[in-house]
Amino acid sequence: MANKKSKRLNNSIMKTFLKISGGVIGLIAALALSVYTAQAQPNLLVNGSFESASQFTANPIGLSGVDQGWANFFGPNGSVQSSAYALDGIYSLAVTEGGASWNPAGTYQIVSGATPGSTYTLSVSVLAPAALTDPNWSTPIDVQLQFFDSTLNNNLGTTETGWSAIGAVGTWKQYTVTATAPAGAVYVSPYLMMMQSGAQSPADTLYFDNASLTVPEPSSLALLAMGLGLPFYFLRRRRS
Repeated sequence: MANKKSKRLNNSIMKTFLKISGGVIGLIAALALSVYTAQAQPNLLVNGSFESASQFTANPIGLSGVDQGWANFFGPNGSVQSSAYALDGIYSLAVTEGGASWNPAGTYQIVSGATPGSTYTLSVSVLAPAALTDPNWSTPIDVQLQFFDSTLNNNLGTTETGWSAIGAVGTWKQYTVTATAPAGAVYVSPYLMMMQSGAQSPADTLYFDNASLTVPEPSSLALLAMGLGLPFYFLRRRRS
């Protein structure tokens, strides 16, 4: 009889312990997720907010222009820093249609230190302040990630959103593309572009802001896995 009481007492203590430890483990998992979200993904871009007028470089970018900021291309007025609209801060990048059939206008930069096998995420917000002059051209936005070898001469792979539609006129819309760096990649190059058809007018302008290029840090991924994995470990121990 005493053994049964002792066994019931032990079971009760164990259940209480598991409840307490479960709460602690949940807290660990939550903290791990919080650390991962807040710290694991610094922005690798130079001047991702377009606030700095000095952080633009010549087009095309050579090795001396790596990690120096944006290079703008095409468009009658170029792609220029503008204070007309901004999602945050004072400035955004105004990208104006180039005036020639199917030639994109936009900007890009080249970031060093690409790690083969790592997954990169490029994100940017875009605003169309007015309807485009060609109502049949509804997909003018293209966001790309390109990977290059050490010479910058060989494109090892391109991933893009594809030609995407604008959001509601006057409303910022976010566009995101994710790609894994291939073998041999040394540089990663984000492209933000306005595609065009021959019917568009040079008056058509889109605004880009809050661009970011991120990749999870291995140490934070390990912490996240540890935090999220502990509850399953204790659950398995309890069942066995």
